[in-house]
Formats: sequence, structure tokens, C-alpha cells
Amino acid sequence: MWIKATMQYAAEETTRYAIVNTSASSSTLQTYATNVVATYGVDTTDMTITASISSTTVLVTITMTFTALVPMLSLPDISLSAKSQIPLATS
Repeated sequence: MWIKATMQYAAEETTRYAIVNTSASSSTLQTYATNVVATYGVDTTDMTITASISSTTVLVTITMTFTALVPMLSLPDISLSAKSQIPLATS
């Protein structure tokens, strides 16, 4: 739950960042999202973070496969994803 919530928060925070920093590139947004996730102590090694910017929309997605740390429980891997999309103001 903690990892999923952190991923969603990072996606939403990154789209808000993009609104304020209109010249940010997709690469800058990916780095920003990675830093937000890492700030909360979540390992970003196995995460895929994508950010796309068009003239009308910012879209940030974060995905990963979560593997349980307790091998005795034989829990299946869980796919986690977070997404935030926000329209940009048009003049």
C-alpha cells in the first residue's frame, strides 16, 4: 500500500510541477518523479516512469512489479501502477 500510494503521489506531484514549470521536458519530469518517489524511501530500480507533454496535456505514468520480501509466504508478484493526467490551459 505504501509503495502504491507513493507512486500515485509522485505522479500527481509531477503533473502539478509541469503546470508551474511549463518549459520542463519529458526527461525533466521523469527525473522529478523519480526524486519524489525516492524521497519517501521507495526503491525506484524496478520502476518505469514515463512522462509525456503535448500542447494540451501532461501525462505521467509509473509502473512496477512488486515482489514480496518474505519468500515463505509464496505470494505472487503484483503489478502496481499510478497515473496522473492533466489538461494544460490553452490561450
